[in-house]
Amino acid sequence: LISTVCEFSWGNIVINDSCWKPYLDNGDFVEMQNCKNQIPQSAAVVDASGILVTNFANATSGLFYVNVNGFTSCNNVANNLKAIINLDSDVINVLQYKHYDGSLTSGVSGNETATVNSNSTANAPISYYLSNNKLYAKRTSDSCGGGTNFRVNASCWSAMDDDNNGIDNSLQPSNCINPISGNVITNADANLIKDFSSFAANQKGVFVTLNINNSCNNTNATAYLNIDFDANLIHIISYKHFGSPTFSTVLNNDTANVYSESAANGKLKFSLVNDKLYIQRISTPCAGSTYQVTNSCYSLGSDQVLAMENFIANNAPTIIAYPNPTTNSFIIDTKTEDADYSLSIYNIDGKFITSKFEKTDNNLLQVNMQQYAQGLYFVVLFDKTENKYTYLKIIKK
Repeated sequence: LISTVCEFSWGNIVINDSCWKPYLDNGDFVEMQNCKNQIPQSAAVVDASGILVTNFANATSGLFYVNVNGFTSCNNVANNLKAIINLDSDVINVLQYKHYDGSLTSGVSGNETATVNSNSTANAPISYYLSNNKLYAKRTSDSCGGGTNFRVNASCWSAMDDDNNGIDNSLQPSNCINPISGNVITNADANLIKDFSSFAANQKGVFVTLNINNSCNNTNATAYLNIDFDANLIHIISYKHFGSPTFSTVLNNDTANVYSESAANGKLKFSLVNDKLYIQRISTPCAGSTYQVTNSCYSLGSDQVLAMENFIANNAPTIIAYPNPTTNSFIIDTKTEDADYSLSIYNIDGKFITSKFEKTDNNLLQVNMQQYAQGLYFVVLFDKTENKYTYLKIIKK
């Protein structure tokens, strides 16, 4: 805390429950692994001209992951950039950079700005920059004295928030399949939206999407919630208040009673009582107006598992895993040499476990399960070349 706006008092700040994890060189998070939007090799340039890497399909906002490969004929060497691009704040966040001198942890300057530069000048200093929602790369000088060229080799990018709801893809389920709807509400009472008590004991949590129509100025609100039954709390991941085109602030988040900060067109309260979700419009500037929850849904971890179970039951896999059951590690035989794969492993509750694997041969992937508990696991294998998923079941003994 370096300053405060609270006169005569320094107040206090609190770091709530947080976490960290290492970024793995062989991929991390599902949306990064599924880097499926291909960037073709560019034409070579011999000067300091910028090369367009991607325009993100003409997007003007959102988060994107990029994996950019470059090449210079100055000593015929390659480089690589892995980064998250934030078009809303015009920022490049470098996760990992490998310069032409071969180091996996090459330094950069200007990280988390619109222009990032390599610290190393070996073979060629490189600059990556954003302009008009497009990512560019350029070689700022030729370390070989002139006459060599620079290009962007085949690369890829992926959206980290495909549905533009302000939530990273990895934080929401792929299928919100259980519908929620409600009656038109005219009062200021707490109104039951969904009773989860029948299965709360067997589920640690639930993901909820709520669309709320308000007759006050014909406005809508959208809330994305994670409900933790064990801790009896609501965590609002993303919220847009009535009539707001941008994401809105909530008060008292991560408790059993969460409020919209804004009271425009109506102030809302979300409550969790005995595993039941309630909504209450505690104020409105429009006398006699009503509101209603429509076209909403929830998803359990078991729903994700069921979707994978159904796929496995109805599709004979051409890819095999062995030994299965396993006590330590297992091998996936992809039967395809030099293919580019990523994987995600989930437990029986649908919780993401790991994406780490080691390629031991052209077509063999080894996964270490030693540190994980005994039980049933699901493997989601993604073939980046064919843009194809395969689902496998693994038993850890």
